[in-house]
Amino acid sequence: MWLDWHNLLGVITVVWAFVVGGTGVINTWAEPMLDQWRTNELASMVASSAGGETAPSRTASLDKIVDNATKAAPGMETAFIAFPGTPFSSSHHFAAFMRGDRTLTSRLLKLILFDAATAEAADTRDLPFYLKALFISQPLHFGDYGGMPLKYGRFSTASRSSSSAAGFTFIWSDDAGLDIVELRCRRSS
Repeated sequence: MWLDWHNLLGVITVVWAFVVGGTGVINTWAEPMLDQWRTNELASMVASSAGGETAPSRTASLDKIVDNATKAAPGMETAFIAFPGTPFSSSHHFAAFMRGDRTLTSRLLKLILFDAATAEAADTRDLPFYLKALFISQPLHFGDYGGMPLKYGRFSTASRSSSSAAGFTFIWSDDAGLDIVELRCRRSS
């Protein structure tokens, strides 16, 4: 019976380690993914909605942009607004990033470009699959889902992973003929 529990906890710990490791790899690619999106998808959206090359002398009110974004994406809420001239918009567009109102869809963003002068929607697109994968992987990696029960489970599996790694190191050092105490004494002298 103890062996069954040992095997079950071992499988859960290994699966958890692979999920955290895999989502960690995806998260390390965040900057290149965002750069790719800006140079391809965002540039395509800006080019398809000819709004001029220079920034308008007066921009529409932010309230109007938020109202139009809410109308353009029903059932979604505003995550953030990028002002004209920032890395997530162009010199003549506001960019409204909308998110869903459910647990999963709250991580998925939809972009709506608005003409900075008139506040009219110029283009709208969902994010590409690689950014969706990034945004869905972040809460899995950092433990944002599930509240306290999941946090306790995460702590438990993290503790088991750490103690397993420490145990493997100790067993390896013993098999390799290394005496940990002797190594510490050599370093201190």
